[in-house]
Amino acid sequence: MRAVKTGLDKSALNLLDKAGDAFDVAKSQHEAVKTQQESAARQHENADRQHEIAEKQNENAVEQTENAEKLEVSAEKLDRLGNSLTAEAIEVQGAADTLTGRGVHPASDRT
Repeated sequence: MRAVKTGLDKSALNLLDKAGDAFDVAKSQHEAVKTQQESAARQHENADRQHEIAEKQNENAVEQTENAEKLEVSAEKLDRLGNSLTAEAIEVQGAADTLTGRGVHPASDRT
């Protein structure tokens, strides 16, 4: 009977050692899970920040496009104004030439 008890005690100790090993591995895996979860949380935060940056860049691009369109309209108005002023200058020069009796001269002859 003593041999049976000794055998059972030895088996129980062996099982307890294996249980201890299992608990150690489980603890290590729990720590790995925690590390992975923290890393995943940081990646989500970074992704959120990148989305915010991308949204701001998109807003800036839209604003730049709108400003470019406004600038184009302004440039076209200035082109029309420049053409109008050129035509008016030619008309004034022609009138001046008529008054002085010189007639119309090519632009290269004007001083």
